[in-house]
Amino acid sequence: MPASGEQFLQRDLEAPFRSFRLMAIEEIIRRGEPEPWLAILEARLAREDDEECRIALEHALGILRDRRAAAEGVAGAAAVAAFLQSFRGAEAARQASLLASAPPSLQRALVPHLAELVAAAAHPLVQARVLRTWTGDWPAAELPLAVSLLRADSLAVRLAALELLARHAPDRLWQSLPRLLVHPEPRLRGLAIRGLLRLDPAEAFDHLAALFRSADPQHRRAALLASVHFPFDQVKPLFLELLARETDSDLLERVLLIVRNNPDPDLPFQILELADEDESRRIRYLQPLVLDLTQALAASGLLPGDEADFRRRLQEHAEDRAARRWVHRFLTTLDDREPEENEVLIEAAARSPVVARHLAAAPAWDLPPAARTWLAHWLNPDRPGSPAPGGQATPTTAPPLTGEPPVTAAATTVAVSPLAAPLPVDRPASEPAASAASPETAAGLRSAGAAPGARPATDPAISGLIRWLAALDADGVAARVDDLRRRLQAADTPPAVLAVALRTLRRTGSTGFLAEAEALLGHADPRVVGAALEYLGAFSPERLALSLGRFLKAKRPAVRRAALKALRALDQTQALSALRMMIEGTAAQQKMGLECLIHFEFAVVRDLVGTLIRRGATDEIRRGAWLLLANNPGPENFPLLFALRQEFSAGGADLTQAAQAERLLAETFAYLDRAGRRPAPSFEALLARLQQEWEAAEARRRAAPKPYSAARLHGPGGRRWWEPWLDLLRGDLDPETRQQLGQSWRRPALVGLVMLGLAWFGLLSSVERPAGLPPQGGPLPAVPTRLQGVVVESAADWLRIATPAGEEHLVMAPPGTWFSPQLQQRSVALTILPFRREGERVVRSTFVRWEAPP
Repeated sequence: MPASGEQFLQRDLEAPFRSFRLMAIEEIIRRGEPEPWLAILEARLAREDDEECRIALEHALGILRDRRAAAEGVAGAAAVAAFLQSFRGAEAARQASLLASAPPSLQRALVPHLAELVAAAAHPLVQARVLRTWTGDWPAAELPLAVSLLRADSLAVRLAALELLARHAPDRLWQSLPRLLVHPEPRLRGLAIRGLLRLDPAEAFDHLAALFRSADPQHRRAALLASVHFPFDQVKPLFLELLARETDSDLLERVLLIVRNNPDPDLPFQILELADEDESRRIRYLQPLVLDLTQALAASGLLPGDEADFRRRLQEHAEDRAARRWVHRFLTTLDDREPEENEVLIEAAARSPVVARHLAAAPAWDLPPAARTWLAHWLNPDRPGSPAPGGQATPTTAPPLTGEPPVTAAATTVAVSPLAAPLPVDRPASEPAASAASPETAAGLRSAGAAPGARPATDPAISGLIRWLAALDADGVAARVDDLRRRLQAADTPPAVLAVALRTLRRTGSTGFLAEAEALLGHADPRVVGAALEYLGAFSPERLALSLGRFLKAKRPAVRRAALKALRALDQTQALSALRMMIEGTAAQQKMGLECLIHFEFAVVRDLVGTLIRRGATDEIRRGAWLLLANNPGPENFPLLFALRQEFSAGGADLTQAAQAERLLAETFAYLDRAGRRPAPSFEALLARLQQEWEAAEARRRAAPKPYSAARLHGPGGRRWWEPWLDLLRGDLDPETRQQLGQSWRRPALVGLVMLGLAWFGLLSSVERPAGLPPQGGPLPAVPTRLQGVVVESAADWLRIATPAGEEHLVMAPPGTWFSPQLQQRSVALTILPFRREGERVVRSTFVRWEAPP
């Protein structure tokens, strides 16, 4: 059952960031219903330890207790005067109650008196309530007041002022945006993004994406709140990425609610593509989401055709996508399993016609040489014991949307179907069921021909035992629990048997062997260690929290790959960071990164695949990255493919790679067209649209970085160290940042430099100088000077201001700051540092701060 808005508000009341708690309290006051909020707020007040939040809770409780229905009427001058008189002398709680109980007619009549209400407020929370009550009707004449409140000590006041300005006058935020967009309080960042959206939508989206991808769940929560102001089509890829990687259940509920409320015919297909990995938890919430979206589309008449046909296409897409991904993953991880295990799994999987079709097509893929040789041997109809792919009984389920094979060998297995309950799969008639077979019987099973280069099993009994273990299903494991536990605990169990047993237990969802797997982390054989890591990562990743670091540094690549998979289950943000370091490293690290990419949801690693194509150290690495892109076709790939085509074709840089990108563009369009998901009227129309988007992105990339740009603020260096000090000089700094600067080691150093500068200036001033300056110009002493005038011309980095005395001042913006383009023809008051006179009436100077908000 999806969570309601009331449930989300209750969770925000418990959030660790006080900005979320304050906003939740304000929203409860705005809703105005005493029940059930009185009891909830009283319970929260008993636990609250932040002073500002406690006062806000007390005010909210007072308002809810005192609130009563007010009849709609006409508020005259007498009513306004009476309200103001009562408000001026009242305590904070009474003022909050007066504001909450004012009828709409009185609120409209009080608009000309808002500055007086703010000044008379007995507490900052009352000021915040004034701002929020009149956010929709705030007059333009009082916007400078809202700007000044951005620097208030109270977080609640700053949040209210920022929300008001983001809605009515985002141009007034120019000066503060670089600071607000990287503020530690996530709600302030979200509101700054909302304001930037009206000024620079492209940069606003980049900041929103950075907030979505933050490692802090509170930042991601703020991103969700800010995202509602963007067109859903624009932010849909961010939601899909969050669905693929999110582990916080509260955030997942919020994402699911937003996605459910924005159905489109392509969304069910895109949701299914997130269920490729073997995570039953993710599949459990994605399946109902797909069904809900399909029903909503059918009820609203948005389905392109018949509902039954749409469901059929959706099912076929799920089967094809899962089979293609499974074949790709299986063939690129052959060395992670035993040769006999590979044979059992592939022969069982090939009974699915969809899997068999992709296996037959796989020789045309750019596979690693060893995988290509193995596949050619297995597809050879003359090899011993080889059934034709797809020649067995047709299975009755779709391949699973998991990382394991659609069926298992000689076993009655189930596969996860995206749209319906799992169904049993028939076992081959020629082999006994694994759940009934014994290890001794399995030891006598005939071995199919081994692929060239495969690791031979020296003992036929061990080889047969591996086959038996690989063929087990959930029922077979349940029937042999004691035997399997004994084998995992025995000191003389061969390493190959231990590794296969752990992988089988993971594949069948058998969670009762955690202690045995944890004990095997210290095994000497890396195959066993890797299998134990994968088992614990699938069922109890928290057991690895303290030990995973040493496995990520292991010498054996197989162990490091397994450790990264386990880290993905524990903390996907850290796993992606480690993966990025691999891809940006040496050729050996890139190769390992390529082998790990297959285990991540493609929506999360698409950009990393593009990086590997651009920076791949060898042709084999590049081919592997292209294969990942080809086996995950979707409309989200078009911008990346087009950008790769343009980059590789520019100046003939690499025409082979450019042709590969061109081919994949056409193949992806054809794939979507066959699935009834045509992204444009024609392929030519798609290319034209991509060309426009690419040119716009290139223009942004080549332009000088804006002070508020995401690339600059979220890049390696972030804001320059001296920029907060410049904010402090201008008076544009909040209390938290002022406190941080006060504790910085740079503060005494800067104070010393300032004192040294003043001493030097005093020394120079004591030297006798010629009286006056030549009228044609010359240098001026850099003394802070107040200037008033009208802006007659403006640019991003300078202003030309005319004064009443007839002088013109050319005021330059200091490094890292800029002027709003809305200043032209405005009267301004500011402090400057003049440094040169040019002619009789022109003075050049440097901007210091605004004396009054422009």
